[in-house]
Amino acid sequence: MKAGRISLVVTLFTVIGLLLAACAPAPAPTPTPTKPPTPEATPTKPPVPKVGVTYKIGFAPAVTGGGSFLGEPERNVAEIIAARLEEEGGVVGPDG
Repeated sequence: MKAGRISLVVTLFTVIGLLLAACAPAPAPTPTPTKPPTPEATPTKPPVPKVGVTYKIGFAPAVTGGGSFLGEPERNVAEIIAARLEEEGGVVGPDG
C-alpha cells in the first residue's frame, strides 16, 4: 500500500509540474534593430504630353426599334462626353 501512495504522490507532483510549466508566460522576443528610412528621391517634372494620332471613338445609339425613344438622350450624353474630353485635352493613347 505504501508503494501505491508514493506512486500517487509522484504522479500528482508530475502532473502539477507539467501544468505549471504549460501556464508559464512565453519569453518576450528581443526586438531587432531596423535601418533608418532612405531619403525620398527628388520629384521630377511631369513629361510634356505629345501630340499623337487622332482616335475616333464609335457610338451606336438606339435610333430605330423599341428603344428608339432613347436615341436623342443618348446622342445628347455622347455630345456632353465629347465636349468634356476636348476640354481635358482629348484621349491619351499608347503613342503618348
